[in-house]
Amino acid sequence: PSVRMNLSLGDTLAGTQAAMGTLLALLARERGSGAGQVVDASIVESVFSVMEGVLPEFSGNGSIRGPSGTSVTGIVPTGTYPCADGSHVVIGANSDSLFKRLTKAIGVEDLGGREEYSSNAKRVSRQAEIDGLITRWTSSQPDGATGGGGMDAAGL
Repeated sequence: PSVRMNLSLGDTLAGTQAAMGTLLALLARERGSGAGQVVDASIVESVFSVMEGVLPEFSGNGSIRGPSGTSVTGIVPTGTYPCADGSHVVIGANSDSLFKRLTKAIGVEDLGGREEYSSNAKRVSRQAEIDGLITRWTSSQPDGATGGGGMDAAGL
């Protein structure tokens, strides 16, 4: 079955957009527009605005994204990885420069310079391999804080 997030994301997004609209209305007043403002925030429109690639994928070729676990479809690497004590660390390094820093941090620096890993588009086809390398490294870290600390030290 589908999994529901255990939070009210739509309410939060609509509230954030309403706050942004209010700030813009105050800015317009400060700049002397003299006109009143109406701020209208919709939960549906707020959630719709964060649908990213899902909408063009569907309208362009009918693709419907399914569950992806702890990763994000089309972004490699990004995910939640286990540590030795059973805790987890979230790592996202999908830009080319971040990926190079990640490979150095986890001891596979040579991958960062290889053509077949040189872009996110190329890494997508190697997701299982890359996730396996990251998992091997995070599993050797005592805990999520240590693993996360290693990422902080690497500038990730």
